[in-house]
Amino acid sequence: MKTKTIVEKRKSVTLKVEGDTLIIRRPFNISDEVVESFIVKKKEWIDKQLKLNQVFEVSFETDLILMDSPIKLVFKKGEENRIIKHETVWTVISKTEKSGLNLVQDNLRGMLHKKIEEYIKVLQSIKPFQVNQIKIKNLKSSWGNCNSRKELSFALRLIHMKESFIESVIAHEVSHLFVMNHSASFYRVLSQFDPDYRSSIKDLSGQ
Repeated sequence: MKTKTIVEKRKSVTLKVEGDTLIIRRPFNISDEVVESFIVKKKEWIDKQLKLNQVFEVSFETDLILMDSPIKLVFKKGEENRIIKHETVWTVISKTEKSGLNLVQDNLRGMLHKKIEEYIKVLQSIKPFQVNQIKIKNLKSSWGNCNSRKELSFALRLIHMKESFIESVIAHEVSHLFVMNHSASFYRVLSQFDPDYRSSIKDLSGQ
């Protein structure tokens, strides 16, 4: 694991994992011993984030994790721009590996959008509501969000997680259509859509 340390005017130490790099933000007036102790204390969290980042990786060198199942990506150079999908292998035909990976990302985006639309219909049968727009974004710090315009946004990286985890995130954001904060009222609504919500998200990785 690589590390990057940023010393700045701040009150506490914070950690962030990007790819295979641990970014450490620390105050000027703090000892190395205190920082090292904090990192050791957060080791389990750091390891989990590194594992998640590997799951989110899309390349021809590693398996694609699609809803918690591995898919082998095989690149084949060609003028066509398409993917031949089998149960455990996707053959990606494109001019370059870069354009092939872009094609894979577009497919993942479409698959997640379809999954969200289908599950929203299930939730609407439990308690009627309206959604004006569904967006798939490259969110890094959250799994999804809801705004006052009844627009729901979801992180593309959700497509790599277990289906039960995806459904719990959808139920969470839909519940914000009724209550925007995380008050007791919000959780009462959420419990109608997803009675097992807390157990579904107990492990952030959904693994």
